[in-house]
Amino acid sequence: MRMFRQKIKGVTLLEVMLVLAIASSLLVLMLNYTTQKADELRRDKTVLQMQQILNAAMNYYVTHSAWPVYQCGEKSSPTWSPMNELIPDYLPYSLQPNAYGQQYLITCSNVSNGGGFYVATSVNNAANAAIIAGRLPLAYRIKSFDTLPPPACTTGPDCTSVIASVNIPGQNLNNARSVNFASVYYSGSCVPAPNCPPNMKPNILVMPAAVSGVNDGPSCTSQGNVRVCTGKVNPVSSFTAFALGGVGGNPVDPNNKGPYGCLTNQIPTPCVKNTSGGIITSDGTLYWRVCLKVSTDQGLINPRGTGTSQSIQDHGKTMGSLVAITRCVPNQGDENPSGSIDVWQR
Repeated sequence: MRMFRQKIKGVTLLEVMLVLAIASSLLVLMLNYTTQKADELRRDKTVLQMQQILNAAMNYYVTHSAWPVYQCGEKSSPTWSPMNELIPDYLPYSLQPNAYGQQYLITCSNVSNGGGFYVATSVNNAANAAIIAGRLPLAYRIKSFDTLPPPACTTGPDCTSVIASVNIPGQNLNNARSVNFASVYYSGSCVPAPNCPPNMKPNILVMPAAVSGVNDGPSCTSQGNVRVCTGKVNPVSSFTAFALGGVGGNPVDPNNKGPYGCLTNQIPTPCVKNTSGGIITSDGTLYWRVCLKVSTDQGLINPRGTGTSQSIQDHGKTMGSLVAITRCVPNQGDENPSGSIDVWQR
């Protein structure tokens, strides 16, 4: 019987190296794909977040007629701020930091420099910064944040930051002439001025709502939390309402000796928004003083008292009330920043 010897085949070294080379190539391709996909997701997330910040800033401007930055920076000295004013009402807390672990910073330019809003952040390299800037409107790469707007960084490994911007929303300009606020006030009260878009100014219109003929300084007593005032009433012959402020009737900062009282010899009650520790603070809010002037058969009535703010305020309440309407108007044109309506009885 013929015997056959089975031959055993082995794996050569060349075949082993070929298998290892193929496996290494597949691993490298998979790692490159994973890295590129992760970079793409980080870029997409950063683009969406920066666009979300710009949209939130425009929504804030439509509501408040101002950017969500305490003070808009000059061109030579920008003021970069965190997004405290946009979080949580306009943006979620989870928006900070970005996908690269860096913070978003916001600022705005003054009116003479365009009045725009800016958001900026840094990424891991110049290539990703270029891709992100290309996906955002009015965006480009920057190297530093020292000026506003920062100069564009076109080449070099240091161009790792991105800045994007938006202009003032057109909707706010369209609605600027609409009534911003209207309410009823006593004579001598303070009316806050609205925050207006660039190239527009605050405007106030006042008109009498109710008028009495209390000619002399009233006699007032405090009954708990209520202050009751009485005085002699005389027949009214005419009356008018008007607003006072700084130069040209413009609203003024109450910490800057204004607005004036209804009479030049008054000690006007300060117009304040907040009081803290006995220190008057206005938070940058501007005010008008609204006044009534009433004429009776005993002569002209003006709020007056014994020289104290409380007595002047008491007399202002007994004189009557008026309606104040505030809005924004263009800086150019025939519209006057203060107004009045006269009513005469024959």
